[in-house]
Amino acid sequence: MEHYVIGEGEQEFSVTIVRKKVKNINLRVQRDMTVIVTADKRIERKRIFDFVHEKRDWILKHLHFFREQSERIQAVKNKHKDEILYLGGYCSVELKLRAGQKNGSIQGNQIVLFVRNKKNRDEYEKVLQMWYREQAKQVFSESLERLYPVVETFGVQFPTLTVRTMKSRWGSCMVQKNQINLNLQLIKMPISCIDYVMLHELIHFLYPNHGTEFKSFLTKYMPDWKERKKQLNEMILSEER
Repeated sequence: MEHYVIGEGEQEFSVTIVRKKVKNINLRVQRDMTVIVTADKRIERKRIFDFVHEKRDWILKHLHFFREQSERIQAVKNKHKDEILYLGGYCSVELKLRAGQKNGSIQGNQIVLFVRNKKNRDEYEKVLQMWYREQAKQVFSESLERLYPVVETFGVQFPTLTVRTMKSRWGSCMVQKNQINLNLQLIKMPISCIDYVMLHELIHFLYPNHGTEFKSFLTKYMPDWKERKKQLNEMILSEER
């Protein structure tokens, strides 16, 4: 990889050139505000720089967008630094010493977690994740029960449901195993978003891709799915903390 700095002052940005066997020069601006250029090793550096300069305004526009989003995320972090996200809202956390109780409970806008040592951060994180998983299994199952009838009349069998940790997807559908997998992090999102992801995966039992038939079916049974998807994307930004 090759690293360069282009521009000056507020218009300065770093570029990383990655050499791969690709047909074209590819450019992308990532959310962490890094600019990645992928090009074949045979392409001269001057040609790459010329390409980057041609796309300079486009790059600066996206860098500005991600910089604003980063500032927004930081503001959310500062505002809710002692709270956790659950079903689209922020809840305060109270730690209580464990005495055979379950991992936690929720009381209004407060979540009570039971730990052996209140000062042990690792234990806190472990108990929190176990509590999240318990809630996810219950909430996701209720969502499946609500939305399964939409596809039941089309011959879809009731699927099994698993909760997983996923890096890049909210859910997946394994048609051959008759199984839906949902991302554990989805428990932090509003019920409306959870239902959107659930219906999305259920429809894949009928339509494997995201073509016209898939979208028409989704629109018929969830007309506001685009708003729900947008809300989910906005929640992603606010939760990157």
